[in-house]
Order: sequence, then C-alpha cells, then structure tokens
Amino acid sequence: MNLNANNSTWNLLENLQDIYDTVARHLLTQGRPATNVLTVCCFRAPDGTSCAIGCLIPNELYKPELELRWGPYALADIGLLPREEVEKQFSSRVLLLCKLQEVHDAAVEWKPEDVVKNWKKALSRVAKQFNLRPFTSSMLTNKQTTIN
Repeated sequence: MNLNANNSTWNLLENLQDIYDTVARHLLTQGRPATNVLTVCCFRAPDGTSCAIGCLIPNELYKPELELRWGPYALADIGLLPREEVEKQFSSRVLLLCKLQEVHDAAVEWKPEDVVKNWKKALSRVAKQFNLRPFTSSMLTNKQTTIN
C-alpha cells in the first residue's frame, strides 16, 4: 500500500455512497467526458477534465503512466485500493467503480448536449443497482467535486 494516500481519499473509498456521490457530483458538474485529442477517455485530460475514477485520484498521486492502467488497477497502483480486492474483481467497491467508469465512458458516443441528461439516467440506474441514494440536484452544491 502507498502510504502517501491522504486520509480523506481513504475515507471516501471506504463507503459506496460516498464514492457514488463524489463521482456523480463531479461528472454532472463537469458536464463532459475527459478525453484526449483522439477522443479516448482518460483519467486526466489535457483540458483539465477527469473521468469517474480520475476524479478520485488526488493530484499529488496522479502520474501520467496511470493512463495505461484499467481504472481500479490504477487506484491499487497508488495505494488507494488493496490489490487483492482489485484482482478478485467482485467486491462491491470494484464493481461500483467499474460501473461509474462505464457511465463516464459511454458519453463519447453521445451528442454533447445529451451528456448530462444521459448521465443522470445512467447514474440513477447505478444507484438502484447498488442500493444507493440516487443523484439529486442538491448534490451539485453541497460538496467539492474532486479530491485534491
């Protein structure tokens, strides 16, 4: 485990509802997917946007080489998730992270004006699947959108 991971990120990743709330708030505030010049999704895009998993990576732990990793493995590489949990791939936390990343990545196929509307629908389905409290518009004003 990477001992440089800050406590607020550790605490955030312990609770599925907190993960969902943080990612939903981030995506809906950002309003567009994080993509590079080839329209390939990435954790951190050149324009400053970040994806569903990228928004969970503290700035001090982000490294460009993480872009070559599958989402949960990137979090394990920097010590935010136990590698054993990622390798099993069936924990609720890993499954939620994968679903949230799928929600983000689907946006590259949509018209820009449909992204937020479609993300709201997809995030509601994810909340239902994981028995979480779904997105509400008050989420956009209550807390910060990324971990720094």
